[in-house]
Amino acid sequence: DDVLERALAARAESLAVMPCCYAHARGAQAAPKALRKSLGVALAADVQRTYGLERAGYECMWRHIPSSITPMNRVLLGRRRAGATSTAKRDEAGPIPALACVPCSDEPFGLSREVANGASH
Repeated sequence: DDVLERALAARAESLAVMPCCYAHARGAQAAPKALRKSLGVALAADVQRTYGLERAGYECMWRHIPSSITPMNRVLLGRRRAGATSTAKRDEAGPIPALACVPCSDEPFGLSREVANGASH
């Protein structure tokens, strides 16, 4: 959610994120309780994030990477619509890198040590 907020604040033309931390994510808390219970926290959070991106003027798509890499494999893609304006305030830190990864545990990038070290399942 922090990466999405920074991308919106920087008025990024496009973005790609692969959310991995759902337990305390603002997107998960903002999703309606009925969606969280029916769809699960992860899917409900990503639906909520997609609504937010669309409200901010982005066309969105979802893609996936192989689940053998990580079970949290949904990729949210957004491209700013031509002429779209956003109510997001510009971030004082300036533009963010094209790709950002924020580890959510002591394991590298939230992956099991075996996957992170290249072992196959």
